[in-house]
Amino acid sequence: MKLSINPEISLLLARVNDFLTEQGVEAYLVGGFLRDVLLGRDTADIDIALAADALEVAPRLAGAVGGKFVPLDKVNRVGRVIVADKEAPRTGGRWELDFSSFKDGIEHDLSRRDFTVDAMAVDLKQLGKAEVQLIDPADGLSDLHRGVIRATSETTFNSDAVRLLRAVRLAGELTFGIDGETGALIQRHHHLVAGVAGERKEHFWNVFDHSLMTVAAVDFILHQGAWEYASDKVRASAPWSAELSHHFDLEVSSGSTRRSLLKLAALL
Repeated sequence: MKLSINPEISLLLARVNDFLTEQGVEAYLVGGFLRDVLLGRDTADIDIALAADALEVAPRLAGAVGGKFVPLDKVNRVGRVIVADKEAPRTGGRWELDFSSFKDGIEHDLSRRDFTVDAMAVDLKQLGKAEVQLIDPADGLSDLHRGVIRATSETTFNSDAVRLLRAVRLAGELTFGIDGETGALIQRHHHLVAGVAGERKEHFWNVFDHSLMTVAAVDFILHQGAWEYASDKVRASAPWSAELSHHFDLEVSSGSTRRSLLKLAALL
């Protein structure tokens, strides 16, 4: 199989591979990055699984590639390395490499993942070759071609209930369908989502950008401008009248109106 990876990412991955090879660490490209490459989609997030403790290896790697290390999960041994790249404006000028740890072989690690389209891997050492061998024990490539989100096992949602939300989000993001048996599993286990901590749900923006977008959304609802994520038809579903417009235009104190205070509340 041939992988078409952005040249900028290829150079970075070559540096990562050189470091890990010197350290004697077995490493694989996995997860959403590999899925997006196979779909021909741009991505700035790179997922790499290590047959080692990621929280020990990643800090040293960050120093080797001029990046910054951020621990993500001390229990499951997951860490992130952020590498600035002014030549990559499409990604906000940086790459994010997430390193996870596994012990019992890459196929066992893939079997514990949520959906088959994210349960594929490629040995990092093969990236410079014309053809690479895809490790795909759950036949995720076929599901990728069919446009289907399918759980890797019947215990997928028992293991982590946030996957109930991720299944729907991933299907929407990729415009895929949800496999029939997986849909039945979602219906059977939907009640588990009530126990998921709010901060674990997927975010499209970081906290700062989310706050700014909230202000923009309030402006939109208050009929003060357009918003790229919704149409006038959506805005028409919210109550509005001349009386409401007058209400929000009223000054509260020191030149501040109810409208401006509402936007401040949205920001905070």
